Amino acid sequence: MSAFRDHVRIGRAAEMLGVTVDTLRRWAEDGRLKVVRSDGGQRLVPIDEVTRLIGARRQAATDRTIVAQSARNRRLERMGTAERPLTPSKRLTKSVARSRRERASATWMSVSTTVTSGAADHLSRYESSL
Repeated sequence: MSAFRDHVRIGRAAEMLGVTVDTLRRWAEDGRLKVVRSDGGQRLVPIDEVTRLIGARRQAATDRTIVAQSARNRRLERMGTAERPLTPSKRLTKSVARSRRERASATWMSVSTTVTSGAADHLSRYESSL
């Protein structure tokens, strides 16, 4: 291994590049990556190759545009807000919210009626005791 001091094992190279070992094996088969074998048969990647690929990947990353939205959201944005169709989950959410508001309103009316009538009963009992 002393002859290969400027090399790293393929697993370490994969970690450094942010890809899988299988990807590096394919790149080696395609000639995109230079790999040597140790005396024990392990694949070793020269540090220079890893550095070259990191630089190439970094350059490719700056060349392409960053898409911050999904294709669906970009399409909906182009359509405008007035034309956006409601998805089934949005329809269900609005329906549930509407029914919750209606239930809450009915419950509040029931509670306020009960409180009002209870207060009136209490007041009438108080007045009759005087």
